[in-house]
Amino acid sequence: MVNYAHNLVAKVAQEIAGEFYEIAASDNGFYRFYPNRDFFIAREYGRFLESARIALTKMLSKKTTTDFEEDQKALIYEALLMDRALPAGGKNTRVVQ
Repeated sequence: MVNYAHNLVAKVAQEIAGEFYEIAASDNGFYRFYPNRDFFIAREYGRFLESARIALTKMLSKKTTTDFEEDQKALIYEALLMDRALPAGGKNTRVVQ
C-alpha cells in the first residue's frame, strides 16, 4: 500500500524529519544506521506525515494580523482538504501536488 500526501504536507513532514534527525543523530546507534541526514529524510519522512498534518492544522487556529497570514492560512486549508481526499495507508509515500 502507498500513503499519499499533498506537497505541502510532505514538505512540512520532511522539515520535521530533519529536526528529528538533528536530535536523534547524537545517539551513536542511530547515527551508525543513518549517518546522512538527507538519506534519513528521504527514507523516513513518511513517518512524520501525521505530525505535519497536526502542525498545519494548529497553524489554522492561530490569530492572524496581516493579509499575508490569511493568504497562508487559505493555502494551508486548501492543502489539508486536498490531502484528506487522497487515499491513505501503507508505509511508502507518494507526493501529490
